[in-house]
Amino acid sequence: MTLTHHCPAKINLALSVGPPLDSGFHPIASWMVAVNLYDDITITPDDHTHFDIAYAPDAPAPSPIDWTLEKDLVFRAHQLLQQHTNQPLHARFVIRKRIPTGAGLAGGSSNAATTLLALDETFDLDLPLQTLIELSTQLGSDIPFFFSDGSAIVTGLGHLFLFESANAAVQFGLK
Repeated sequence: MTLTHHCPAKINLALSVGPPLDSGFHPIASWMVAVNLYDDITITPDDHTHFDIAYAPDAPAPSPIDWTLEKDLVFRAHQLLQQHTNQPLHARFVIRKRIPTGAGLAGGSSNAATTLLALDETFDLDLPLQTLIELSTQLGSDIPFFFSDGSAIVTGLGHLFLFESANAAVQFGLK
């Protein structure tokens, strides 16, 4: 089963960032809203795990992919879910970026949330949405936002307020 998933960018309509905690993460308070700019991730089960990360041909501001695979949030989300489930989740990941890197639009965070949802579906893990949200907080404070319906108040290390949809994954075509 091969599926392609859109990973929306987000903007902060309001943002306050606190000093780093012992964990290295910064607590935040933000009103986040998804926008109509997407990266795409295609995940195909495979015998081994492969990552192909590049800018899409129609990307508005491509820049070099200058980070190591180990720092990529898709890779880290994949590793985290494998550890949590204690099983290999071998797949081929094709990531086509359109969201400009380092622009504060959370492309990597969106990719990580989508990866958690997509792996859950692809491998029939049937993890509760709340479990995926809790796992995502280990990767970054803005990742839980991408489990919302596209507009949320986010505080602390990704706690969502105004999060009313228990089936937010439906919005992203993943459940």
